[in-house]
Amino acid sequence: MGTIEAQVPDQLEHEIARLVETGDFTSEAEALESLISTGLTAHKANARHDDDPDPDYAVDDPVGHHNEDEYAF
Repeated sequence: MGTIEAQVPDQLEHEIARLVETGDFTSEAEALESLISTGLTAHKANARHDDDPDPDYAVDDPVGHHNEDEYAF
């Protein structure tokens, strides 16, 4: 298993400590491993969606028009 050192804002450190204190995780290491894993999984899922955008959603046109002759104002 690899080791990562990171500095986090005090608020995140307190939140992780609270998760351990409330019994959500048995240790800070377990909390960090789980939360990082969850974040990476979500990031990968979002990256896949970015590669194959929803055809009903156009970034340039938040109204959802697909006809090039139609203009949204």
